[in-house]
Amino acid sequence: MPKKSTAPITPKKKRKGDPKKGSAFEREFARKLSLWWSEGKADDWFWRLGGSGGRATNRAKSGRNTANGYGDIAAQCPEAQKLLNIVTFELKRGYSSTTIQDLLDKPKGPNQMRDFIEQAKRSASLAGTPYWILVLKRDKREELIVTNMTGSYDASRCCLMRYEGCDGLVLARTGSEFWSDDRRKALQDSVRQYENPA
Repeated sequence: MPKKSTAPITPKKKRKGDPKKGSAFEREFARKLSLWWSEGKADDWFWRLGGSGGRATNRAKSGRNTANGYGDIAAQCPEAQKLLNIVTFELKRGYSSTTIQDLLDKPKGPNQMRDFIEQAKRSASLAGTPYWILVLKRDKREELIVTNMTGSYDASRCCLMRYEGCDGLVLARTGSEFWSDDRRKALQDSVRQYENPA
C-alpha cells in the first residue's frame, strides 16, 4: 500500500479575473470608442494594445520608452492618435468586490481601486499624456469612468473626490454620461489646445 504524503496541501491561488473576459471587454471598448470618437464613421480607429501595455512597462524598467505602447488602447489611424496624445486608457473587467468607495472607507492597507488608479497614472506619465481614464466594468453593472480630467463636470452626475495619498482630484462618472456628445466635444477641444498651445 502506498504511503500517504505528510506534506501540507497548499490551496490553489484564485485567479483575479478571466483574461478572456478582459480581452473581450478591451475589444468591445475599442470598437465603442472608435464609433464615438469618429462620430459613427468608423469602428476600427482604436484597438486593444497587444499585451495590455506589458512590453512598454518592462522596457520602462530599464529606462526605455515605447512609442504608442502604454495603457490598454492603441490608435490605428492619425485621427485616433490625436486622442491618445492627451489621454491614456486603462481598462478593468470583473473585480466585483472593488468599488470607488474603497478610496474613502479603506484608506490603509491593500486597496485594489487605489492600485488601479496608480497604474493608470503611471501609464499616462510614461506615455507623456496629461490625462488618464480608468474604465471599470463589473458584471451586470454600467461602466464606471474614473479620471483626472476634472475641468468640466456636472456635479449631479458624478463624484469628485480626493483620497489619502492622492496628488490631485479624481472624478468618477457613469459610462453613459461619458459617452455623450458633450464629452466628445470637450475632448476634441482639449486635443485642439494640445495641438495649438497658446
